[in-house]
Amino acid sequence: MRIGKSIKFIRVAAGIGQKEMARRLGTTASYISMLETNRAGASEKVIRKIMEQFGVPIHFLFLDEDLKFKDKNPGMAFVFEKIGELIKTVEEHRVKDEAVKYGRRPASPDSRASRGGPAN
Repeated sequence: MRIGKSIKFIRVAAGIGQKEMARRLGTTASYISMLETNRAGASEKVIRKIMEQFGVPIHFLFLDEDLKFKDKNPGMAFVFEKIGELIKTVEEHRVKDEAVKYGRRPASPDSRASRGGPAN
């Protein structure tokens, strides 16, 4: 099963690097890289954590082959745009919730990237 492109799409849409994604999923950046390039398969545990952390339905992960056609198919491009917006919204809420939990002022994902945040 090839879900690498979907995993990378989720990570990039959330505005995080492989290290941060690995931290959230309880794994390594090397494993995330291997997942994104389909050199390793995702365990059920990792799939569940991706769904929980990024708020995406399981069937999105299995759209991997459709990702390469999104630029040629306006309907798919719209779907991926909306999914990207959803992932960004989930990430913004996660950042705010974390800030409240730890008594910090929330930082937006955009402000982290402008301070030398994660590379895509």
